[in-house]
Amino acid sequence: MFAVETYAAVRRFAFIEGNSRRDAARVFGLSRDTVAKMCRSSAPPGYVRTKPPGRPKLGPLIPVIDAILESDKTAPVKQRHTAKCIFERLRDEHGFAGGYTVVKDYVRRARSHAQEMFLPLVHPPGHAQVDFGECIAVIGGVRMKLHVFCFDLPQSDACFIKAYAAETTEAFLDGHVSAFAFAETPALPRVLLGHHLRQLKLPTILREYKKVAAEASREGADHVRDLLRLVELELIDRQRWMVERRIRAARFSAIKSFDTFDFTAIPSLNKPLVLELARCEYVVARDNIIALGNRGTGKTHVCLALGLAACQRGLSVTFTTAAGLVHQLMEARDEKRLLRLQAQLAAVKLLIIDELGYVPLSQTGAELLFEVFSQRHERGSTIVTSNPPFDEWTSVFGNQRLTGALLDRLTHHLHILEMNGESYRLKQSRARRRKEPQPTAEQTIDPDTGEIAPT
Repeated sequence: MFAVETYAAVRRFAFIEGNSRRDAARVFGLSRDTVAKMCRSSAPPGYVRTKPPGRPKLGPLIPVIDAILESDKTAPVKQRHTAKCIFERLRDEHGFAGGYTVVKDYVRRARSHAQEMFLPLVHPPGHAQVDFGECIAVIGGVRMKLHVFCFDLPQSDACFIKAYAAETTEAFLDGHVSAFAFAETPALPRVLLGHHLRQLKLPTILREYKKVAAEASREGADHVRDLLRLVELELIDRQRWMVERRIRAARFSAIKSFDTFDFTAIPSLNKPLVLELARCEYVVARDNIIALGNRGTGKTHVCLALGLAACQRGLSVTFTTAAGLVHQLMEARDEKRLLRLQAQLAAVKLLIIDELGYVPLSQTGAELLFEVFSQRHERGSTIVTSNPPFDEWTSVFGNQRLTGALLDRLTHHLHILEMNGESYRLKQSRARRRKEPQPTAEQTIDPDTGEIAPT
């Protein structure tokens, strides 16, 4: 039996961090069956019988008891059977040799399952609930018991209470009069407004309306302008939450934008084309983008910036590496969920596949990756970054015919970004080394420690 903490850790690893059940089994040292059970239940289920306990004496007569209870549903109340009457009938008519307690327990459970209960889960406006309660109060140094009249509006959670010395009819009527008078005060509309804003899921207006109302009162603004200001604040917050949610769902390796990209470092890159692509019209047209170039030229930076721009325009984005995507596909195939993963990849508006060509793919991995490109053809946009040029992709996929079919689908409606040049990271490393202090003629470098010491 595993503790609740283990269940929570495994479920957080699988559902929140987005890892597979196979990885969870490896990290926590559990079998896959155990991880699957933990994913089905948020808490240890405890001991569960594989089959109900046997009733060697009562078992053959259970249909007889069920028939009696079913007939009692339409019989008059006075003619319905008690558990003792059922026991006596079983003993006299069917030769039952068991005890009365067994029959009584079964009848009690059967009747409790058959009873229907209705609870009002939705309370319309205007409905109220009233009841009396008791409390202990100290008045003038004297400890005494008071009877509290409670008037509650379930739909808005507004509540009014008033204490009385005794629970009488006069107190009951006076409590209603006082509660209705309370409903006419400015306090209740604020409570109702707060409830309605929570119900409509307008948290920004709920948080800001008091401050905006105070400002509007000082400025003498009309109600329309006051409401417009609140709605604009709500809209700004919702757009910000939408972008943040889509960025989290995209699982970018880093958050990059074109503000931090040095276009002058890569003269071969077509800057006007890149800025035009940042408008994301290619996603609407379902065009593809391939960024080709040697290492360190900013291909990943550009595709991350394009992905961020798509998220800011409300488009769904998924970022992954080619090797990671192939690993996910093969793992999904082994766990019998490949069709679901393929459907998710086909539905996303923009799929970014980074580092294609770094690692040669197996035959199975190449076929699964080709299936992803084939399903997305003219259904969604795909961005691919690659080091080797197109004529070397056959060595990556290991099959000339498969590579040709893949390129045929990718290059249909394609934008190519050529990013050849010196590695930007290598340039930065050289610049840092040039800024480091060099030893003077009067200094020597210790070959063992690397320290600079004066001569």
